[in-house]
Amino acid sequence: FWADKGLDLETGKLGFHHFIECYAVAYAPGRLYGNRLRKAAGREFNEMVTGLVNRGCDPFGFDGGGFNSLHHAAQYGKLSTMQLLIELAKSRSAELIGATGDPNNADRCGSWSPLMVASANGQEEATKLLLDAGASHEAVTNEGRTALHWACAKGFGGVVQILCKAGASVDAEDTSGWRPLHCALFHNHTGVAAQLVTSFKADMEAQDHNGCPAEEFCSEETWAKFLEVMEAWKADGGGPGAGKG
Repeated sequence: FWADKGLDLETGKLGFHHFIECYAVAYAPGRLYGNRLRKAAGREFNEMVTGLVNRGCDPFGFDGGGFNSLHHAAQYGKLSTMQLLIELAKSRSAELIGATGDPNNADRCGSWSPLMVASANGQEEATKLLLDAGASHEAVTNEGRTALHWACAKGFGGVVQILCKAGASVDAEDTSGWRPLHCALFHNHTGVAAQLVTSFKADMEAQDHNGCPAEEFCSEETWAKFLEVMEAWKADGGGPGAGKG
């Protein structure tokens, strides 16, 4: 048995991954290894993920921050693991890719969905995979922010392009009335701000709930650069629509 599990019979040493697998088999039910499963998902250790889930480990279990295994895989863009988790739990995949994996625990991570995690970390292919699997780009966090808000706040133009083409609203407001354009300008991402206005018709005059227009969300220097970039994009036929800026 131990040789089959990777034990070097000459040295008596057992690899880390094999040790975890053997420990789970010999000493405890798989459900006790949720933390191992989430770490394995974030590192794309698919054999370990499969083994732990098959032994009863809950793929929807949360860590201390409220993230489940799919959140961790999405954060690091581990596409094969993301697909594996969705397939392993296909009967519950709508929950897995939803607000937090379990609608009854929506507040445990501020209602961050795996799609938001992928978007906020610039994981373009992971964003596409989740959208194709049915993840909602309309889902919001406790602050009312969508995946598009987070992609704009982080300046990931490629993700912005993907979300907008999938139908994400550039006019979505959070609880303070901030739109994706406001988020981009506040964080000095002039390229993304220009992308929103030029390619996806975001309203430059939109105000938040305090009556502040987009121009007041950034410095005069940033606003001037934004206008300059936007004019360049218009001259270029809409700009590249990708990259970080």
